[in-house]
Amino acid sequence: MKNVMFLLSTDWAYYSHRFELTRRLLKKGYRVTIGTKYVNYRKVIESAGLYTAHVPYERSLKNPIADSFAVLRIVHLVAKTKPQIVHTVALKPILTSILAVVIFKKVKFVHAFAGMGHLFSSNDSSAKIMRKFVVAFLKFITNRENCWILVQNNDDKELVSKLGFADSSRVRVIGGSGIDTEMYKPIPGVVDTSSQTSVVVLPARMVLNKGIVEYVEAARIVLSRRADVKFVLAGALDYDSVGAVTKKQLDQWQKEGIVEWVGHVNDVHDIYKEAAIVCLPSYREGLPRALLEAASYGKALISTDVPGCREICLDECTGLLVKERDVSTLVTAIERLLDDKTLIDKYGQSARAYVVEKFSIDSIVDQTDSFYKSILTCSL
Repeated sequence: MKNVMFLLSTDWAYYSHRFELTRRLLKKGYRVTIGTKYVNYRKVIESAGLYTAHVPYERSLKNPIADSFAVLRIVHLVAKTKPQIVHTVALKPILTSILAVVIFKKVKFVHAFAGMGHLFSSNDSSAKIMRKFVVAFLKFITNRENCWILVQNNDDKELVSKLGFADSSRVRVIGGSGIDTEMYKPIPGVVDTSSQTSVVVLPARMVLNKGIVEYVEAARIVLSRRADVKFVLAGALDYDSVGAVTKKQLDQWQKEGIVEWVGHVNDVHDIYKEAAIVCLPSYREGLPRALLEAASYGKALISTDVPGCREICLDECTGLLVKERDVSTLVTAIERLLDDKTLIDKYGQSARAYVVEKFSIDSIVDQTDSFYKSILTCSL
């Protein structure tokens, strides 16, 4: 039996993004252990036949003492469970695998960059300083003989190669963790695109790099011109992230009547069932699940012309692309779709067809399985 361990910083991130992927790997004969910081989802994960292991992750990079415990815990888990592959997801799990990578030279490590994040997209001086140290650590980790890199788009593949993280032969692109297109599918009659009011939804964690401020400012302008639209923010507060939007700010925007903030939504169907347009003006992504889900539901998209987003929001096909951090082009795109309900329907149908073709869960599982098999045959 093939034995793989996943390492992720939070159980909610695993459950929302990779639960179905790992469940289907079980059916392909894998033994799968999920190492993460457990808060809410341990029982449901175990009930699916997956093994669990608690890792004391802190999401911030500013607590080296806590991180050292995670480093030692990972070494213990690898020694105990004896995985053939350790699949780390995102920056913190990659960095804290540093000692395990060195000690367990026969174990294959797959380091998945789920987007390059604030640290690599920000021009803030503190981010630039931190980036130098992080890049040095990542070079040390990823350039080892037992390490491979997994990214979600070709822009990130080019970036990790440019940064010197790994030879291009050890970098693989797989488009996310897959969408169950039978679960996320259009429901005829739920949204009446001929109605007087159209709903525009931004589904994301409430952090600035998702384009929250630009979205709110665009909403303010659009609402000053027309009353046939409602703007909704759907996502949880995330004070652990750099650039977190505060509840006070969200309450203020709601008081002004610009947006409605509904917080975290357990059933994503509730987010999309009334939406005519799904908007994500993010600064950079790996492959945003919010856009994949929206496209699978057959929604017209508006997003920024940046890595990750432009892989799903194809300009004039599945939606409209706008300039990063540019309110005026965002306003133009929103108003264009509001003025043309036929275009909303056209883009939504194209988005659905595109996701079914390129990003279905079965396709991504097969690609992941093939990738694992290819590295398991490599001798070390």
